[in-house]
Amino acid sequence: MIEFPLPDFSQTRDMQLNTLKGLFNFRNSLASENTSSEEIALVEVALGEWLYARSERQGIDQTIGECFLLGMVDNRADVLKLLEPKIRDVDQKKSNELLDDFPIIGIVGRIASGKGTVGQIFKCHYDSFHFPFSNQLRQHALIEGYTPPFSRAQLRKIDSELKPRLGKQVFVDWTLQAARRMAKNLHLPQIVSVDGFRSIEETQWFLEQPSTSLIAVVASLDQQEDIQLRYERTLTRMREGEDPPTFEAFCVNDSIEGDWIDPILKLAEHTFVNKGNVDELEEEVISYYRKVI
Repeated sequence: MIEFPLPDFSQTRDMQLNTLKGLFNFRNSLASENTSSEEIALVEVALGEWLYARSERQGIDQTIGECFLLGMVDNRADVLKLLEPKIRDVDQKKSNELLDDFPIIGIVGRIASGKGTVGQIFKCHYDSFHFPFSNQLRQHALIEGYTPPFSRAQLRKIDSELKPRLGKQVFVDWTLQAARRMAKNLHLPQIVSVDGFRSIEETQWFLEQPSTSLIAVVASLDQQEDIQLRYERTLTRMREGEDPPTFEAFCVNDSIEGDWIDPILKLAEHTFVNKGNVDELEEEVISYYRKVI
């Protein structure tokens, strides 16, 4: 396989232009000899590298004009055609790097602690996306034939069936992929927030990903007040068709989920207290993140 010289700016300008002209001549020679398209493509890749390197130094318009005026091409558009694949490749790499750079904030908390409220605060103050992992669970509940509204027991069942087959990180992974697709197809947000962690393993996997962090939200630092506040909130946010739980049933559900949520709470870098005053919670969240973002 022929190896082509890489752009070298230690050379004089004339030496660089001679190399570039030689590559154009070689490509034209191959084309006139009906050489295979694969070989011509290799030369065009090398030309793209050289043209892009020069355009980074002096601009695209000047590079195109230079090639045309020096007789390397008969049509200015020919230079742009060679540049375009390299420009797209560089832009894609830059885009992927940016997708790894925006903060992804995980929010953990017990039932009705205020995870969604913190997500809404982010949306009000920052250009942000919020993704609950439960969205993925609910989609799979539909696939499995369950009818909305889904009970927490049904969602836990789907969670326990899928994770052994697909990995404990599966819902986190799917959600981060969805967030990055949205960021790529729409625009890059300042932050992305996610919630719905259900195991210490998936949380640790999340924290191993680029630009991730974890915060916690509780209704109160007093255990009895915390559960009472969260129960009252649960009654006010019932989905259509759902039967309100008794306090005893709520405590049973909360205890089951607490077994996996409590260890995750200890991984949080900061805990916000949400007693119900949204203005106070908002002030605390924004004050904290003003130092971070």
